[in-house]
Amino acid sequence: MRLASTRKTLLFSFLAAILVTGCSSEEAGTNDQQETDQAAQEEPNDSNENTPDGQGEEEQANEENPADDEEQSNQDHEEEQTDSDDQQTEEEQNEEDSSQDLSKEEAAEVLQEYENTFMVKTSTDGTVENYGTKEELLSHFKTIMSQELAQNYVDDFFRMDNGQLKMVATEPPVWLDPENDYQLNKQNESTYHVVQSKSSELRGDREYTFQLAYKNGQWIVDEVSSAKSGEVTKREAEESVRNHLGNDITESTIVEYDHMEQNQYVIHVYDQIEDEEGSHTATYGWYKVDPATGEITSLFGDDEQTSRSQQIKEKADNVLDALLNKDMDTLASYVHQEKGLLISPYVNISDEDVVFEQEQVANLFEMKETYTWGYQDGSGKPMKSTPQEYFQRYQDFAEVDKVIVDDLKQRGNVQMNIKEYFPESHVVEFYKNGTEENSNMDWSSLYIVFQKNSEGEWKAVALVSGQWTI
Repeated sequence: MRLASTRKTLLFSFLAAILVTGCSSEEAGTNDQQETDQAAQEEPNDSNENTPDGQGEEEQANEENPADDEEQSNQDHEEEQTDSDDQQTEEEQNEEDSSQDLSKEEAAEVLQEYENTFMVKTSTDGTVENYGTKEELLSHFKTIMSQELAQNYVDDFFRMDNGQLKMVATEPPVWLDPENDYQLNKQNESTYHVVQSKSSELRGDREYTFQLAYKNGQWIVDEVSSAKSGEVTKREAEESVRNHLGNDITESTIVEYDHMEQNQYVIHVYDQIEDEEGSHTATYGWYKVDPATGEITSLFGDDEQTSRSQQIKEKADNVLDALLNKDMDTLASYVHQEKGLLISPYVNISDEDVVFEQEQVANLFEMKETYTWGYQDGSGKPMKSTPQEYFQRYQDFAEVDKVIVDDLKQRGNVQMNIKEYFPESHVVEFYKNGTEENSNMDWSSLYIVFQKNSEGEWKAVALVSGQWTI
């Protein structure tokens, strides 16, 4: 009995020891976990206290994930490299656009495409088959020609007839003949001249210059000019004047052909000035260049008096100012005493146009009588209004794009006869470009015509309007 009791006592002691040990281990584990959690919670707080804006967290994350950090670095490097490559590609493209080499064979191909573009398909009566309006044809020409050249060709070689676009029966423009000798002269990084001499009964012996320009990623025909064989061209005249003046002018000074006077080129030398009041020109001088000899003559004399063309231009400026200011007294003072002032709505002048005597001009705006100035293009309706109403059209010329002296150009399809109607006259044209929204067809001109009176003074004899017609 005693032994059994002892065994029971030992068994109970052993079980109690196991229970105590288990509880201690669980408690110890719980305490260790609490300490670990507390340490984990306190550690970032301590780091944030010692590092601004939580920088310690980022450093810890980077230390824990070095592979991610390296991957991000490589990605940033690749993006920088891509941006650098894109910038380099763009710079190379810009450099390519501003610097283009052109071979003689390539120039001939451009001029062949230019010829093919002009030679549109027509029926036996001259009706253009694939283009119904001048606007459509202009867009077609502009694929290989400059705006100005395309516009001139549309105006000079095509007309609208009863709603149909027709080619005018006349000699076409001059083309390059690649089978005969021609020269290719580089003018600058984006401009070349193709020069070829030709002979014909109509035009005689002439040298033609096709100016090719690299614009918007392609070569186009920018301008076509001609001169008698051996003569100085307009471009050569400009360059000759620039070389003649040398260091007296700067590289930014503009040396530009202005008009023809007595069969000589008149070259305008000026600077474009930008200041607080806006933009204006400052003239350095005017020069004549003889096309036959290349001789250069200044139009400024020792007494600083301008040439006759400049005097005529000043008179025309004053006449236009009088029209803009509606100052009929001043306008009358410039009118020819014997011939009066003819008013024509078109460049084809006739004896049916209205003519006012000089003394009538001063009182034009007081007249209530209605005049028939001409007939509307297209509809044929009479253009009837009072002088004051008709003269309102001249207000459109408060700002112009060009002032041209004695260099008349056939712009529209109305045949110009100003020089035939007023022989030995000087004509100043105030020209306004057309607008893009109207395909540049809404251009307009005001021609002021001068003839000498009995006292040898140059007086205004006509106000002639020019515009695109159907």
